[in-house]
Amino acid sequence: MARNASFDFPPPRLSALAARQKKDGVLSKDTVAALAREMDVPAHELYGLASFFPQFRLAPTDGPEIQICQDLSCQLAGSGKLLEAA
Repeated sequence: MARNASFDFPPPRLSALAARQKKDGVLSKDTVAALAREMDVPAHELYGLASFFPQFRLAPTDGPEIQICQDLSCQLAGSGKLLEAA
């Protein structure tokens, strides 16, 4: 028997982290702690999510960051040439 699975996508915690990073530019420990208090969740859970996903910045960067896809389909499309040129 199939069950009806009800879930939010993206998950609310990820959405909240992304929104705060967009606003502040970075997710400092203080920012994550404040957001955890607002959401009434343990700070370590939000920090764990933020540190797992490479899209989240836990510290300021020196400048823009460029990510180059290295999956098989990207490599077949020539992403290796971009890496060589970098």
